[in-house]
Amino acid sequence: MRITGPFSEQLTITRCCRGVEGKTVVYVNSSAIKRAEYDQVSRRMTLWFPQGHSYTFCGVPAHVYEGLLTAPSKGSYYNAYIRDRYQC
Repeated sequence: MRITGPFSEQLTITRCCRGVEGKTVVYVNSSAIKRAEYDQVSRRMTLWFPQGHSYTFCGVPAHVYEGLLTAPSKGSYYNAYIRDRYQC
């Protein structure tokens, strides 16, 4: 996945790998979110938090996932555009 946008130069990815069949796993440098996994085929996104728990979201558009990765504040983006949306 190619990341573009106004904040793409500020993107800090600790590790990234391409999974099976379009699945991408990204470890981000954020105090709010530690890892983001996105499956382009099913549009399913799973986020892992510092406390150790994870949440899975369904029907997430690719631009929302990319927005999270490029946001200067992952926590603020999550609260504004993801939290309480895209329930499975």
